[in-house]
Amino acid sequence: MATHNGSRFIEEALASVLRQTYQNIELLVVDDASSDGTGEIVRQIGGPKLRLKRNEARLGLTRSLNRGLALARGEFIARLDDDDVWVGRDKLVKQVGFLKQHPDVGLVGTQNMVVDERGREMYRWRVQNKDEAIRRDLLQRNQFVHSGVLVRREAMRQAGGYDERRRYAQDYELWLRIGTKWQLANLPDMWVKQRVNRRGVTSRHNLAQFGSFLATAFEYRQRYPSFWKNVPVYARELLVNLLPKMVFYKVGGWRRYFIS
Repeated sequence: MATHNGSRFIEEALASVLRQTYQNIELLVVDDASSDGTGEIVRQIGGPKLRLKRNEARLGLTRSLNRGLALARGEFIARLDDDDVWVGRDKLVKQVGFLKQHPDVGLVGTQNMVVDERGREMYRWRVQNKDEAIRRDLLQRNQFVHSGVLVRREAMRQAGGYDERRRYAQDYELWLRIGTKWQLANLPDMWVKQRVNRRGVTSRHNLAQFGSFLATAFEYRQRYPSFWKNVPVYARELLVNLLPKMVFYKVGGWRRYFIS
């Protein structure tokens, strides 16, 4: 977990990891120079499974994630944003079991529920489960929520981690890169609550995020040949991002597929 000023929700996020039935857990938190007491909250939780590393100077999300990858020691690597929650106690057990049974799969995700700041359900994000269907749809919409994935350490090593040149869509591009060498999968069960903070969203941010998604999809068009079939979808999404904010929320179901 990489965090910066995540004191509001991080205790709930960490608790959802520590209550997992899968016991062989190393919970690594990279605190990116927080100034709101985030590190103190993590230290108070403590315990033998939790490791806290603090960046003395702000590195940003992507570099903090790569620092966490360099420090991680497990065979499998999971990611959880500091305001998201794993639902139920068996998420890791199910995902680890799946990867052990499917040695050709490098990454497995889950179905997800999107919630507001109070944890109230907004909608459920259903994604494809099997490799062929995931590849067919991956350039249309991201098939993985960052907080839901479990990745083989070897797959992450081969991919080289997150691309630190990217401000947006770092996770999406990483999944595409892993998919060039490994099969991809999602479990059919809903194991993640992904929190959306609408107050921090601007139309400029949405447009920049979508632009990064589109540029990344175009970059991988040769390896995932569904790009050109999705041009009408891209055009519709661009229109949504250009609409006024009050209209945007009424048709927000279009945009949600590109949130990562």
